[in-house]
Amino acid sequence: MWAQAFAVAFVHASTLLHATMPLAVAGAAGALLWPTRATTLASVLLVGAGAACGFPNMLSIAAEAADLDGHVNGIISTVAGVALTVMPYVVPWLAKLDPARGFSWLMIATLAMAVMQWAALAQLMAAVRAHKLRAGRSRRSSEAADLHTPLLHAAEEEP
Repeated sequence: MWAQAFAVAFVHASTLLHATMPLAVAGAAGALLWPTRATTLASVLLVGAGAACGFPNMLSIAAEAADLDGHVNGIISTVAGVALTVMPYVVPWLAKLDPARGFSWLMIATLAMAVMQWAALAQLMAAVRAHKLRAGRSRRSSEAADLHTPLLHAAEEEP
């Protein structure tokens, strides 16, 4: 986690997320495919390394396209908080409901979370690109309007 915090100073948040999110997916999938003690430990470490930087860096990317005030940040944090609050109750419920899989449901839920977060990153990046394109077009059109305005006033004064 400290390495990720250090890397943000030198690497854009999207690059860091594209590098770390596959770790969470690989860790969760690894625990499901090879359920040994050593693999489970490695999987937990990979999931932790991959998921730890997701939320703050996705907020950072979203801030590039929109002003994130306390209200918006509160909504986003509430959704994340609800997920963190519900997951510890849902996983044992699923384990009790399906004893054959047992607590593999924890890694199934973690894998689903990691894949959804990765998909959300793709959508967020597309939205930021679209926002920047629109902002660039509106800036260019306003600059063009500023260039033509003096010419129009000069043409109106000449008759």
